[in-house]
Amino acid sequence: MRSNSITNIEEDELEYEFARTLDGETPPPLIPSKRFTLALLVFFAFIVQYSQRVNLPIAIVCMVNRTKSHEYQLSFNSTTTTTIKPLVTALQKRGFLQEKQFNWMELQQQILLGGYWAGYIFTQVPGGWLATTIGAKWVFAGSLFTSSIASFASTMMYTMSSTHFISMFLLRFIVGLAHGVLFPATIALWSLWAVPQERSTLASIGFCGTHLGTSLTMLLGGLFCRHLYSGWMYIFCLTGILGFIWLILWISLTSDSPNNHKTISDHERDYICNLTGSTGKKRSMTLASIPWKNIFTSKPLIALFITHIANLFGLFFFLT
Repeated sequence: MRSNSITNIEEDELEYEFARTLDGETPPPLIPSKRFTLALLVFFAFIVQYSQRVNLPIAIVCMVNRTKSHEYQLSFNSTTTTTIKPLVTALQKRGFLQEKQFNWMELQQQILLGGYWAGYIFTQVPGGWLATTIGAKWVFAGSLFTSSIASFASTMMYTMSSTHFISMFLLRFIVGLAHGVLFPATIALWSLWAVPQERSTLASIGFCGTHLGTSLTMLLGGLFCRHLYSGWMYIFCLTGILGFIWLILWISLTSDSPNNHKTISDHERDYICNLTGSTGKKRSMTLASIPWKNIFTSKPLIALFITHIANLFGLFFFLT
């Protein structure tokens, strides 16, 4: 009963605050607005993230030589051996580039594809803490700047004759580390920018970029591999370029909170801040201040946890 009373009081206070905010004024329109611009840039950010996430699973098709000649030793009467070399078509060469030049075994390919996820799992929780401490804007910027550099560096694998496997694994690990902070940072960002009445709309706009980024990369990646010589290089190059284009727009047009935005109108700033409690100041967080017991004993959270695992297992299985 006491919990329900507290909830009702909080809802009444929110409704009162909403009515007080409007107080004879209409809310600032969503389109156009700075918060809608932010949603579009988050949408673009997830296009970049997912294009870089799936670029190797697509590119590896035209990177690996699956017809590499293997020598087999046959023994006759335990005294005579002969070597059989399968007949394969010679690979065409143009300068220093060679189509399907990497002789990675299946196990090596699986390790490379898993390299992204090996890095991804380590920065989920730190990503939320960083976004709360230093601001989500710079967490986003640092994440996709790092992953875009790594994507560009992947195009240089042809110069590493003996270390390309290790180098590619490290690059994919770095991309995974960088991307792990984005979803937690998104939640922190909308806690300051999205009023309760618009939160689901703005968040949905941003998350739609995950599907578009995946679809476009698979489509264009297949075309590059089919019609361009060493098309795998163009896949990594394009996803890196997209990241830098996004970075310029992101740094120029966004801020951590409405209070710190240079060009937002007073009307929109007051509307957002009154309903989110945003003050523009960095929020401090310690491990002791987090209600761990309440978190891990929350039945709705446990249900969401199980559902999310089941959903993402299938999704990431097919993405990899």
